[in-house]
Amino acid sequence: MEHNVSLNVVTDKYDQGISIVEEIVKRFDDFEGEVNGINVVESKITNISEYFIEDAYVQTITINIKTN
Repeated sequence: MEHNVSLNVVTDKYDQGISIVEEIVKRFDDFEGEVNGINVVESKITNISEYFIEDAYVQTITINIKTN
C-alpha cells in the first residue's frame, strides 16, 4: 500500500521551524523498518513548502510511505 502524509510545522520563529523540518527529514527520508507492527518498505520526502501567514511560519512536508 502507498500512503501520502502531510505534516504542518507552525512556529513563530523561522529558524525553529527549519530545525524541526530538518529533524523530520532526517528521520523519515529513506526510512525502512517496522513502526508499531507496520512494515514500512520505503519512506520518501516528496515535497517541502513554506509560507508566512498571520504572524506564523508554516512549513509543509509531504511524505510518501509504502507499506506491505
